[in-house]
Amino acid sequence: MKLTIESMTYGADGLAHADNGKAVFVQGAVAGDTVETEIVQDGKSFMRARTTEILEPSPDRIQPPCPFVGICGGCSWGNLSRTAQLAAKEQNLRSTLERIGKFTPEQVNDLVQPIRHTKDDWGYRNKIELEPTVVNGRVRLACTVSTPAKS
Repeated sequence: MKLTIESMTYGADGLAHADNGKAVFVQGAVAGDTVETEIVQDGKSFMRARTTEILEPSPDRIQPPCPFVGICGGCSWGNLSRTAQLAAKEQNLRSTLERIGKFTPEQVNDLVQPIRHTKDDWGYRNKIELEPTVVNGRVRLACTVSTPAKS
């Protein structure tokens, strides 16, 4: 299915809409991309798809400095320019406050300030994953921390 990605979702997926209006969460695509996809889940109200080919890359698509973008999960929007990332994060916050928080657009404008960010585009990214395991009958948390390598 050919789709044009409209925006980024909370998480790693781009959002598009199928011809029937159903929302499609697309793995491996960024806002502005036109992609060929494979549907991996077709639910009642939405679908999930994975990108099989980027037909027209977004003007905001970049080559990330980290070769693990899209694999480790530490920087899920790593293929998107810093400016586009910040705009998408702000839009996601505004949308969440309106849809879930039931704030008016005027209230959201009063609440939301410009996103503060580091000078180094990749300097803030870090991740911790805790995985519960049972060792000798006791629950333990295994910790994995990842940070991108500096180039």
